[in-house]
Amino acid sequence: MGKWRNLGSVSTELDGFELVTIWDPEDAIGTRTNLVTELSYVASEGFGKEKGGTEIKEHILTGQTRAFVLTKNKTAIAFAAVKNLTDICNGVYLTGIAMLPEFQGLGIGSFLMKKALVAETYDLMALHTQSPIMYLGLLKLSTRVYPSWEHKIPKSIRKIGEAIVAGKEGFNKMTFVRIGQYKQFLYAKFPWSNNRLANEFFRKQLLIENGETTNGFLVIGMQK
Repeated sequence: MGKWRNLGSVSTELDGFELVTIWDPEDAIGTRTNLVTELSYVASEGFGKEKGGTEIKEHILTGQTRAFVLTKNKTAIAFAAVKNLTDICNGVYLTGIAMLPEFQGLGIGSFLMKKALVAETYDLMALHTQSPIMYLGLLKLSTRVYPSWEHKIPKSIRKIGEAIVAGKEGFNKMTFVRIGQYKQFLYAKFPWSNNRLANEFFRKQLLIENGETTNGFLVIGMQK
């Protein structure tokens, strides 16, 4: 594992891969000099759009509680990062997740989400997304998710949502949609799921046109 071990603990829970848990993501920038470049490559390939080093530093490393890097043959192939919501609630926020295209469809995304969001005992988990696939991934880890096409968002969850968004413009506390969440559409191609209801929910709520949108959901899942 070479210098990966210098960043945190290493485990082999997923056959054929090594999981590096980085306990101080910001410090890791200096410990592994090419870390930002490696993760930028994974994100750019995974989303099909260029993701620069500044974006990786801001969303994956700087100020985050933990980061998880999945490697194969000592090379990063996927990653996720989280931030504790200690000041708001007993929860955790997924700040980013990506993997190389050739490893998609192998359950790696679900594995990383579970490691990142269920690493400790939380009451809830949260993330921002434009992807029905990510939404359904959180649903698998939760007793219930908000927003939903089946349930209204309770007042207590609305308050948490408002606190997470922290007054940013365009956020609707009744739908958890934020208009103009992103400067541009995140993906090269819209990540439709195999769930028709989830796809239609995203299509209508995020105002998807021609397979693109700059709007996004805040999604909160209640821990099982």
